[in-house]
Amino acid sequence: MRCNVKIRGGGNVRAFTLVELLVVIAIIGILIALLLPAVQAAREAARRMQCINNLKQMVLSMHNYVDAHKAFPTGAINDGRPTWAIHLLPYIEQGAIYSEFNLNGVYYANPNATLQMERVDFSHLQCPSDQKQKTVTPTNGFSGFQLHNYAACSGNTANSYSTGWIPRWPMGVPEEDQVEHLGGMFQVNGTRPFWATFGSIPDGTSNTMAVSEVIQGQSDATGDDRRGFTLWSAATLYTAYDPPNTRNPDYMYAFCNVAANPHMPCTLNVIDTVYTQQYIIKISSRSRHTGGVNTGMADGSVQFFSSTINLDNWRALSTTRGGESVGAF
Repeated sequence: MRCNVKIRGGGNVRAFTLVELLVVIAIIGILIALLLPAVQAAREAARRMQCINNLKQMVLSMHNYVDAHKAFPTGAINDGRPTWAIHLLPYIEQGAIYSEFNLNGVYYANPNATLQMERVDFSHLQCPSDQKQKTVTPTNGFSGFQLHNYAACSGNTANSYSTGWIPRWPMGVPEEDQVEHLGGMFQVNGTRPFWATFGSIPDGTSNTMAVSEVIQGQSDATGDDRRGFTLWSAATLYTAYDPPNTRNPDYMYAFCNVAANPHMPCTLNVIDTVYTQQYIIKISSRSRHTGGVNTGMADGSVQFFSSTINLDNWRALSTTRGGESVGAF
């Protein structure tokens, strides 16, 4: 309802009442409230598509690496040496950065490589749904390196920081001891490299995971969490022992700031008391997407796996020679 307002020197002017203005403002507020989730959903869909594209490009670059070297890149060798992600740089038009790395030595023994790692943002390793973090602890020269969101598949069990693969899960619990390592595409070896080939994946490339998402660790002034430090051997692989986005903690050899990231726990310095007497590293696939994780398969396809996937199927998809009749679905 409008009212007539008489102005000096003229006639009446029709105007909105205060109630009408408040109603209009309320309607606009409701429309914004209804529209905002749709906008956010559209943005997340775009971020998820970018993540899928990153994974696809990584697996395709692995195939290009195989064409040149007749095998997939090694996962990692010992601490601070080039990982699979660094070996792929020439195949994603980053050859100039790749040339700075000492392939036979540790990063912090090469000032040029250290400088590159501190200043270069490897956007192809960054999921836009996660918030960028940096590791800040200046141990062994590590200072301000960018964390990332993708790790290569190490199979269905944990791996040892010092000795490579543990044949079975090493915590001494009978049912857990039945989880036997059945081959992963990538490994961390203390002294010798391991190269997978297409021929060493009898389960089939479409049924074998190559690379998946991990979260970036949370850092603060007192310590840091190096999950997502894809360029560091101890954080460059994930295991499928636990399902995607598990509530079970990750195990790191060093640097887990649990207080800063209570919803994505990480536990420090867990010792294998049964097999190797060494520290255990177990990083599970996690993402900031709703309901699951994006995963690049060895054949170049990308699948979205639900957080509620059957655990046996998830483990089967992580192995290269388990003989399971499980496909990506």
